[in-house]
Amino acid sequence: MREDPAAIAGAIEELLRCYPSSNDGLLRVATRDVVLGTTPVPADAAVLPLVCAASRDPKYFPEPDRIDVDRVADRSIAFGSAPHACPAADLARTVLSVGMGALLARFPGVRLAAPVDDVEHHSNLLPLGIRALPVHL
Repeated sequence: MREDPAAIAGAIEELLRCYPSSNDGLLRVATRDVVLGTTPVPADAAVLPLVCAASRDPKYFPEPDRIDVDRVADRSIAFGSAPHACPAADLARTVLSVGMGALLARFPGVRLAAPVDDVEHHSNLLPLGIRALPVHL
C-alpha cells in the first residue's frame, strides 16, 4: 500500500466507511404509514437515518465491523449520495490521499503500537471515532 495510490485510496474509503466524517442524518417525519425494510413507521413518526448504520449493513459489507483495507467500499455513503452528495467529497478524498501518502513516505515503518483490539474508541454513540491511536514511527 505504501507506494500504490489505488491501495491508499481503497484504505481511505474503508476508513471513511467505518468512521464517516459526519454521521448527521436529516430528521424525517413520515407523512403516512410506511414500511422501511421490515420496520413499520406510522404517520407522524420521526426517523433519523444514520450514515454509520448504512455503512455497516452486512448485506452490502461482509463482516461490517472489521476494517479491511482491501475491501472494495464502492457502496460507502460517507459523503452522502446522489443529489445529497457532499460537493467537497473529491477534495476531501484528495487531501486524505496526499496526507496518507506523505505520512507513509515520511514514516515507512509506521505501525500500531498496541493490538488492534486495544485501540480505544469513543464510548458514546456519536461521533464514531478513535479516542487515541498509538503508533510506532
